[in-house]
Amino acid sequence: IKTLDGRVTFWNAAAQRLYGYRAQEVVGRHIGLLIPPDLKDEEADLLERIGRGERIEHYETRRATSDGR
Repeated sequence: IKTLDGRVTFWNAAAQRLYGYRAQEVVGRHIGLLIPPDLKDEEADLLERIGRGERIEHYETRRATSDGR
């Protein structure tokens, strides 16, 4: 779970398995930690759209794991 400014507020066991980060390493940090450099603008756009009350149905993207995959 993250705030509209991109700060992670909750991290569960499934996220830990998927991304390789423990909750203590992620909670309080910006979600940009998981975003590959070529997709940095995507997250800002999504957060802006959500902030305007727009509903985001489904979209496909990529995220980075703790080991860079």
